Amino acid sequence: MAELMSYDPTAMRTAAKQIQDHVHQAQLSYEKTWRTTETFINSFPGFMQPFVRNIFNPHDTHYRNSHQWQLDFADRLIRAASAIEAADTQAANTLNNQH
Repeated sequence: MAELMSYDPTAMRTAAKQIQDHVHQAQLSYEKTWRTTETFINSFPGFMQPFVRNIFNPHDTHYRNSHQWQLDFADRLIRAASAIEAADTQAANTLNNQH
C-alpha cells in the first residue's frame, strides 16, 4: 500500500513566517555589526583599507547571500502552500461536478 503524504498549508505558512521573522532579526543584528566593522576598517590608514576589506568582504557577501537564500526559501514555501490549496480546491470542484 502506498504511503499517504500530507502537507498542511497552514503549517507551511507558519514555518515560512518564522523563517522570515528570524532572518529579519538576524539582518538587523548583522547590519549593526557590519557598520561597526566598517568603522573599524575605516580606522586603518588609507593604503591598508583595501587589504582589510578583501578579508571582510567575502564574509559580508556570504552572510547576505545566506539571509537571501532563507527568505527565498520562505517565499517558495508560501507559494507551495498556495499551490497545494489551489490543487485541493480544483480536485474537490472536479469531484463535486462529477456527482
